[in-house]
Amino acid sequence: MESKTGHRKAVSTMTQQFRYVGGHIEVFAENGEFLFSADTMQEAWEELSA
Repeated sequence: MESKTGHRKAVSTMTQQFRYVGGHIEVFAENGEFLFSADTMQEAWEELSA
């Protein structure tokens, strides 16, 4: 999801960071390592819970 100014948004949790990029969500570890991408936040949370 992009803000009204067109900037990307990122949401951090204790161990992951979610970045909304180009219509999908990229999930990164706390150290910045790319983990996976997902189509929705629900899909990202489900993947993290698996």
